[in-house]
Amino acid sequence: MKPKLFFLILIIVSLLIGLTLNLLYNHLVISLSQQDLKVYRKTFHLGGNNRLMAYFDLFYDSYLLKIKHATQENRAQQVLFNGVKLASNLFLSDVKKRNKEIRYIYLPKAIVKEGKNFLEIIFPQNHPLEVDVLLTNYYSKIKSIDFLFPNSIYVLFPDSVFLSGYKITLKSVILSSSIVFLLFILMMIYLRKISSLGTYRLLLNQLYSLIPFLAICLLLLAISYNINKLYKVRIAPEFFLGLSFIIFFITNICMTPKNK
Repeated sequence: MKPKLFFLILIIVSLLIGLTLNLLYNHLVISLSQQDLKVYRKTFHLGGNNRLMAYFDLFYDSYLLKIKHATQENRAQQVLFNGVKLASNLFLSDVKKRNKEIRYIYLPKAIVKEGKNFLEIIFPQNHPLEVDVLLTNYYSKIKSIDFLFPNSIYVLFPDSVFLSGYKITLKSVILSSSIVFLLFILMMIYLRKISSLGTYRLLLNQLYSLIPFLAICLLLLAISYNINKLYKVRIAPEFFLGLSFIIFFITNICMTPKNK
């Protein structure tokens, strides 16, 4: 393949891959610090009272409300938040663990206020004596590869304040395309030293090596946008970038035959 034609093809391929990576990055990646992830936990001793009333000083966002107490025949009859009785479709699940039961409830951002928020839980007469209440502005944190990317996958609610509009700029596309172009060139130089494959075949191998990473990203997108409308899956930047480089390098090495 002529050098000019090769570089032209590589530039076009790099631009397309750079644009694709930008789209995936802006739909999947979120940068969250520990300060962004809010956790509010309180334990209440009801005694002879079947009504729990408490104030929580909250950051404005959607929340997961977790109510934990000893197992009872009748669960909490009513849950009110800022005077609003929560509809049944906000009750996500009920889980029993040994002698404890946990109720998970979704609090939409629309009923949450910045600052003081009032929670009221009305139990039946055979109420538990002690209740643990937990509020978090995320549904779950998932540890992927703990020693490399701890707490790198987040499950958020669709109205989370951190799910802002997608921002793809010409600058970001050019930057990512340049990185892809440089990575392809460096990988090509390295593979030429250990393999007798031609330039065209080495370029194809590098394109094929992107397929596993793209498949993982598309799976996460499918989970986030199609399978369940209530949750949005997002990953940390270091997980997205680290996983892409690791898969790209390992797949390239495995697919390229070595010189004997």
